[in-house]
Amino acid sequence: MNTKTVCLQGLLGGLLVTMAVGPLALPAMAQGTILFAQSFEGGNPGGDRCSVPLSKPGTRVQIVKFKDDPYDCRNDEYRYFKFVDVPSATTVYFHSSLNCDSVQWRMGMLTTKNPISTEWKAIQNIRDTAVGGILVPGVKKIDDNGGPDTDKGTLSCIEVYPAQLLPKKR
Repeated sequence: MNTKTVCLQGLLGGLLVTMAVGPLALPAMAQGTILFAQSFEGGNPGGDRCSVPLSKPGTRVQIVKFKDDPYDCRNDEYRYFKFVDVPSATTVYFHSSLNCDSVQWRMGMLTTKNPISTEWKAIQNIRDTAVGGILVPGVKKIDDNGGPDTDKGTLSCIEVYPAQLLPKKR
């Protein structure tokens, strides 16, 4: 065989392995991201924006405090969010308190589709869904302490429990 034939066979073999294993491997490698925006007008996010990449499934609990956030998210700025490729069974809590201690408002969601990507959603509109209800297809609302002021952009902290890690008792 000549070099050209060997190279083609290697490329085709690699492609076949990728096609066979790829769909199985993608969910295990998925991390996902939560995007945040200060405003949303004309079908587009606006104002201050940031994104928080999520830990890999089965790893550590992730707590992101927006006051001293490594992702350049600003405290008390965001009114809209969007999930991008977030794995199934990921639990996400939004908090108005700086330390995720739920002194003011807290709302929790659980992803039920793998992976889930959503449209932009107003944080305040989470409140309109009953606990146990479907926020959007693939995302279920699991918690709401009923605290006020979700409409004022007071998001200060998020907790993310990757798949296979159970959230602490509320």
